[in-house]
Amino acid sequence: MPSVSNSPMTEKHFRIQKDYSSMSQIRYLAPEDQAGLNLQAVIGINYFSTNNIIWSPVLSSFIFSSGSSIVLENLNSETSDSTILSYHSTDVSSIALLHSGKFLVSASGPTLVSNQATICVWDLDTLKMINSVNYHKGEIQKLSVSGNDKILASVGDYRDNFIALWSLNTLSLLVVSFVNYTINDLEWDPYSPEEFVSVGDHGSVNFWLLNDENSSSLQLNVHPAKIPPDLDADLHMTCLAFGLNNVLYIGTQKGIVTVWDTRNNECFLNWIADSSTIFTISTSAGRVVTASNYIRVWALASENIDELSNLPDHGLHMEDEMKLDSMVTSLCMDDNCEMGVLATLDGTIWYVNWSDCSSVRFISSHSDKITGVQSNDNFLVTSCADGSVRAWSISDQEQVIKFQVLTSQATCVSLTSGGLIIAAAGYSDGTMRLFNLNQLEMIMKWESSEYFKKIKRDLSIQCISFCTNDFILIGYRIGIILLFSVKANKTMRAFNDHKNACISQFDCIPHNTYIYWLSASNDQRISVWKANWLEDDCQMLDWISFPGMPNTQDADEILVPTLAKFSPDLQYIVYCGHSAKKCLNFYNLKSKAVTKQIPLNSWALSLDISPSGHLISIGCEDWLIKIIDFHEGTFQDFFSHTNSVTIVKFLALQKQLVSVSGSHLQQWAITV
Repeated sequence: MPSVSNSPMTEKHFRIQKDYSSMSQIRYLAPEDQAGLNLQAVIGINYFSTNNIIWSPVLSSFIFSSGSSIVLENLNSETSDSTILSYHSTDVSSIALLHSGKFLVSASGPTLVSNQATICVWDLDTLKMINSVNYHKGEIQKLSVSGNDKILASVGDYRDNFIALWSLNTLSLLVVSFVNYTINDLEWDPYSPEEFVSVGDHGSVNFWLLNDENSSSLQLNVHPAKIPPDLDADLHMTCLAFGLNNVLYIGTQKGIVTVWDTRNNECFLNWIADSSTIFTISTSAGRVVTASNYIRVWALASENIDELSNLPDHGLHMEDEMKLDSMVTSLCMDDNCEMGVLATLDGTIWYVNWSDCSSVRFISSHSDKITGVQSNDNFLVTSCADGSVRAWSISDQEQVIKFQVLTSQATCVSLTSGGLIIAAAGYSDGTMRLFNLNQLEMIMKWESSEYFKKIKRDLSIQCISFCTNDFILIGYRIGIILLFSVKANKTMRAFNDHKNACISQFDCIPHNTYIYWLSASNDQRISVWKANWLEDDCQMLDWISFPGMPNTQDADEILVPTLAKFSPDLQYIVYCGHSAKKCLNFYNLKSKAVTKQIPLNSWALSLDISPSGHLISIGCEDWLIKIIDFHEGTFQDFFSHTNSVTIVKFLALQKQLVSVSGSHLQQWAITV
């Protein structure tokens, strides 16, 4: 067995997002016509993949990957018109469109069921998956289709290092070859359907020829090219693009673009295009577009190799440049390199037009873990570990506003109900900020140090909740709860009952003149309260504790929180946590006893109850969303995420559910 490379040397190479959970082995999936949820929309792109967007101006369509899903956007529609293709079980690492525009190929990594990656072929007329195959023992770095649409090349990642060629008619394996370097990119020669080039770490440039003459089977012949001596020996090739007249452009991790003559497989020109990794290159009509820190357009006086060699500066000059929100990782340009669609590490997809040097944010998403979700009639508001608080339109998933803090993580968010829409967000540095979503501005910043003058410990805010439009409950990692008045702009009361145990959840329900609220902490304790804040009246009604297993909070373990919610009629508290038994407990507030338990197959990381009270949703450690009938205890499992489901939230008025895993958010229609 050939040895494989060590870790890849460049940012270009696809790396799966780290997660310590694993996919569920036991699932109770309902038939499609009986399923209680239907996936409607997603927010999030696979920004860690560099082959995750396709733009076809001819077909007026745009395709991108989001977790295990593939999203097709119809650009002709005036309203949001998207289709979600679902089959993969892990993150989609690469997608490729056949030149006919009728079929799409997608790839995802290994699962526990199959220790090989999955390749799927989709019919874009019927929107059905028509063929699939498992191959490669790691992720798939790249899919590339030959110019005649007959052969598919799949490239394994650094743990595999195989190039496999497939018949696109039957998805049967034609030939496979191992290389002793990490491959970062592969492209077919558009003018010769039997030839392709692969590039990778340590200056690797290989020219391949598919040869079946005088042979009973296909053969791959390879010609390794040499890097010119004037270039740094520690150069890693990241991407490539074919130009006209036997010209090939190859990008590197040092921002250098090398230009090759494919007739003799030699490099005859290079220039510094950027200061860091070139993620992708596009070329057409005498232009070369490089994507890195900047998007830069380079004009060539000629693409004739002999003429270029004799021109001053080789006939090359930078025509224009543009900087977006972060590093550009994926790029699709039109045939004239005048318009294009780009994806960045910030999770944003942009449309750019060089004729007027304009850029338009096409799709927004989160660039780190989503930490909180709240909603009202029209908006979905999220907090994120990247320091942002964002408001989204529920109807079309468009980002309405983004409030960015660079110095700390946004850890939680809450919304007022009715009237003036105020979002309160808690941060890892102990600050709380209030945002007016009507005026799209921040209206208040409050620092916890104003209250905790003598406490030097971690003041990270973990939970926040408007219990009325004036009073906010703030829960800290150190277990202290503060009641904050917006009108008075000060702390009104402190609760030390959960001291030294991280506050994991609040729930508040108004009833008559009182607010019933509860607080859960990660030492398996729940306090239940009844309050009239205007009368300075707050009484503890109950204190629920249950035997638990210790949360070690080691880096390789998932923290299992204590979760608790009131039933809408205030008869029950439904709770679960890191106890000796995985189950959902129904605690009767009148009898002060657990009257029912529903066993769970995995740890619950999130919990919500529908406004009508007939459904319970649980987000699970093993990537499942579980929908449970409150009264009957029957349930269905839904599998669409590729990591632990850390948030589930029923939307207030719409018959919808939102689920979150990592940086990806999914919006579901409730059909029961």
